[in-house]
Amino acid sequence: MKSKLFGSNPQRSGELNISEDKRVNVKRVRINSGRTKGDFLALFLGPLLDVVDSPLADVIELSEKVKNELEALGIYKGPVEWRVEQCDKGSSDVQINFTAVEKLWDGRLASHVGSSAWDVDLRLQCLNPLGRGERLSLNAEREFLQTRGNAFSATFHKPTLHNYRHIDGEASVFQRENDCFWSRYVETQRGMSTAINFTSSLGRHTAAYEAVWREIEPYKAVDLMEIRNEAGNTVKQSLRHSVTNDSRDNVLEPKRGSLVRFVTEVMGLLGGDTLGIKNQLDLEFNYSLLNDLVVTAGLQTGHLNSVGTRSSIADRFFYGGPTTVRGFDLNGLGPGRREVMLGGNLYYGMGVHARYRLYPWRREEQTDETMCASFHLFSTLGNLVNVDNRLGMTRTLSELLDTKATRLSLGFGVSLATKGFPFPARAEFNFAFPIKYQAQDNQRKGPQFGIGLNFL
Repeated sequence: MKSKLFGSNPQRSGELNISEDKRVNVKRVRINSGRTKGDFLALFLGPLLDVVDSPLADVIELSEKVKNELEALGIYKGPVEWRVEQCDKGSSDVQINFTAVEKLWDGRLASHVGSSAWDVDLRLQCLNPLGRGERLSLNAEREFLQTRGNAFSATFHKPTLHNYRHIDGEASVFQRENDCFWSRYVETQRGMSTAINFTSSLGRHTAAYEAVWREIEPYKAVDLMEIRNEAGNTVKQSLRHSVTNDSRDNVLEPKRGSLVRFVTEVMGLLGGDTLGIKNQLDLEFNYSLLNDLVVTAGLQTGHLNSVGTRSSIADRFFYGGPTTVRGFDLNGLGPGRREVMLGGNLYYGMGVHARYRLYPWRREEQTDETMCASFHLFSTLGNLVNVDNRLGMTRTLSELLDTKATRLSLGFGVSLATKGFPFPARAEFNFAFPIKYQAQDNQRKGPQFGIGLNFL
């Protein structure tokens, strides 16, 4: 295994015999790196070489941060170990040694939860093939429970650092098949995408380009012309940007903090059959009233502005279900006919929850438990409409916020959140009661089960 050295020429290392408040200089950094190139490792280890006349405690803290960044690359077996040594006995110069064992291949059969589905994922990865933290992945997925479908993809992932900030790039080709049973059709997508992920003072950003060929095939038993007219092939090219600012202390069962997520997608700018702009906004706020009593308020909204032509059903919004407006089937709220949902171009949802922690029983437990359970009372409301985008803002909002068309549900239930076994997820077992609804909605009165990562 190769050993790469950063800094001046090595000298014989002595025993570390310095108090943590003594000021030191980092003279050298050494790492057993295997195939990893020195210029790539220098991006991560560089901050340590900038340390001059700093307390040893700060050096230890920075070394632990570098360790975590190296482990986050996902190319090493087990934890990355490190130690600080004096260059010479009695000297204030120190050397930091990192020890890591690389792995070339990684494979797994695992289950995880997406926004509204349980996925079984078969993945094979080639790690660090070019020596700069790359990952080449082959994935096969199968969705169960709330949504049904399968997907195959090949992805090349490349991490880097710029001004000590992570920037990750990736490119992929894929095929996805989604059974959109709420609208009685199957959609097949084949395409490619590229994306860049980076962090700024606003939060975590993703900028992406996607080109996809879509095929919509209605169920054979469907005779609704609104669905049969959607059959056929379309090409969609889009540019998408999302920014997420998440200050919650626990993403699954938070006690405090907020979430802001905004997504903009521009379709057809570079060609294709679809032309328009699609925006979505998610807000969540958590307040801890007592030690185990938390109030959560959330807002979700989105708008699709199709230019020149009517929107495709594959681009429209669908709403309602066990993770959004409870008391309705999955995507069972909004425009529809004969229990077949047709989607809309404008929606909103609001929810208020009062959650009381049931487990762990010990109130002094921190928010990083691997599993916790809560009892909650909730009220959710929302609406999904299909409006003419040529109407003014006042007319559009009046249709969306029409109290006669607003759906409202009340209920109670138990939520279970786990960070580990069998996969990170939050599950809710609720009794929901639709109070206000429309004739075309698919209601779900009584018991309702939902599992996912994002809830209203």
